[in-house]
Amino acid sequence: MQQQLTLGQHEVFVQKTLYEQQLPYKTDSLKALFLYCCVTTLKLLKSEFQSEPIVNFLRLLEVKPHQYKASTFDDSEPSIVNSYCAISTLRELQENIQVDQESALSFVRSLVQEDGNVRSSASSQDADIRMVYSALAYLDLLNIDTSEFQQTVGKFVLMCQNQDGAFGLRPHLESHSGASYCAIASLKILKLEVPYKSSLIEWLVNRQCKMTGGMAGRVNKVADSCYSFWIGWTLKMLGLDLLDKERLLEFLQHCQSNYGGFSKHPQCMPDPIHTLHSLLGIMENENYDYVHAIILN
Repeated sequence: MQQQLTLGQHEVFVQKTLYEQQLPYKTDSLKALFLYCCVTTLKLLKSEFQSEPIVNFLRLLEVKPHQYKASTFDDSEPSIVNSYCAISTLRELQENIQVDQESALSFVRSLVQEDGNVRSSASSQDADIRMVYSALAYLDLLNIDTSEFQQTVGKFVLMCQNQDGAFGLRPHLESHSGASYCAIASLKILKLEVPYKSSLIEWLVNRQCKMTGGMAGRVNKVADSCYSFWIGWTLKMLGLDLLDKERLLEFLQHCQSNYGGFSKHPQCMPDPIHTLHSLLGIMENENYDYVHAIILN
């Protein structure tokens, strides 16, 4: 199955993205995420790369121990998503992280709201289950106990589940594949049970489009290459592998660019985020860590 993917071209695309920084200016706030995607992709492809420049760049983003801002061009406050991406990348690079538990815990505590939702940064109003997952996975990667968040954050996660078994970004919002991944991974970290599991599994499996074989993020939406990861790995966290991989591969082949990388839809521009998630959705690897969404060696 892997032989039908142009892996060499994807490697070249990611290397160029990583070292030549051929990205629009408006994506500067996503550099930590792009670094994470590029490093993870290259490790998945068993490609060699230089780690020192990546570590040095991440040091420029570090405001306090384990707290990372979005950009080197301003004095933006640290965000939990950037911090999670940075810690994930450093762990990928097998960096020896000297854990400052109090700094990391204080950071997360400052972002947790009264209802258990988590803000992206101290002054941001952006808060949903993506930030919840980022905060919990961030602490878990630093080997910090998350049990103090079981009651508050755990309750919020469970409130995001809908009658169809899937999860929305916040309570009473539409069920979403990415939100469902974040919810299940969060419950795993918090050591809480997943309710209405059979309904959730049915909802996830039904997101594979009959016409294209690709995976859709929501009901009545077109397929998007990254959801091969969000749905496939959610099922794997539930101990299942139920997708039609042959049809999924057919769809992903159409999302490959002629010069490397994957786009969200066929005939669109590729990017490192969809490249990583497309490959993770289809390639077999014994070192999967489904909860943390990174490849471990």
